[in-house]
Amino acid sequence: LGSHSMSDLAVYGIPDKAIASVEVTEGYRVKMYKSKDCSGSFFRTDKSRTALTGTFSGSISSLSIELLDDAVEAPVGAQVRISVGCGMLHVANAAGQTAAIFDTSGRIVAEKPITSSQAKISLSPLPKGMYVVRVGETSATVSL
Repeated sequence: LGSHSMSDLAVYGIPDKAIASVEVTEGYRVKMYKSKDCSGSFFRTDKSRTALTGTFSGSISSLSIELLDDAVEAPVGAQVRISVGCGMLHVANAAGQTAAIFDTSGRIVAEKPITSSQAKISLSPLPKGMYVVRVGETSATVSL
């Protein structure tokens, strides 16, 4: 889940403009962008297998993965997931909890209640650096 910039995809060994097709798990949607930062024109699909054609073939630089229906509840006991991409913090399976972002001195710099099975929090107001995100009992270190 979450947004993945061109540099995020490179970490996973996916070169820029190398995506020719996608396989999407039922219940999810993928948005693929020509830009490196998940903005501008995009191609969206929730089909199980999609070969890219036309102007999007060989031109994908970033993508986002989201739940197809935000009203879907996470299964009981589902693990809270925290990820960062394209300037956004993505939190999944945490409805009813609060996401807290701490700087390296332990000070809370942002807080947001999570009201649905997936949430996005803009990180653009925060300066570049290392942060700890805590959602319930789950914590993750993120860098901007």
